[in-house]
Amino acid sequence: RRVHQFTSQEMGNTVWAFAKLAFCEEALLNSIADQAMDRISDFNSQELSNTAFSFATLSINHPPLMAKIAVVAREKVLEGKSDNQMLSNTAWAFAKLQVSDEPLFQTISAAAIKSSR
Repeated sequence: RRVHQFTSQEMGNTVWAFAKLAFCEEALLNSIADQAMDRISDFNSQELSNTAFSFATLSINHPPLMAKIAVVAREKVLEGKSDNQMLSNTAWAFAKLQVSDEPLFQTISAAAIKSSR
């Protein structure tokens, strides 16, 4: 299959597999990032956080993708469609890539505090 035919899960799984193997194929990863940006609203919480986590694991900062992940991840958290794993993976990925998104961090912080009560 070609990248433009991948589902959101297939994109996330592919990036995760490359990260797990520490194999950085930038052309493929950039292609996945481009496709993911076009369909980011299709991603569920796990797919969002796994994608961010995987790019961070490979030390690939794709600013347009990370910006879109931040917006949609924040929406998922505010809608109650997240869990602690999503919160921690997303926060770690943004920290690892040194991408600052204050609205996302505030939302993650509030959700983490709420879940600890």
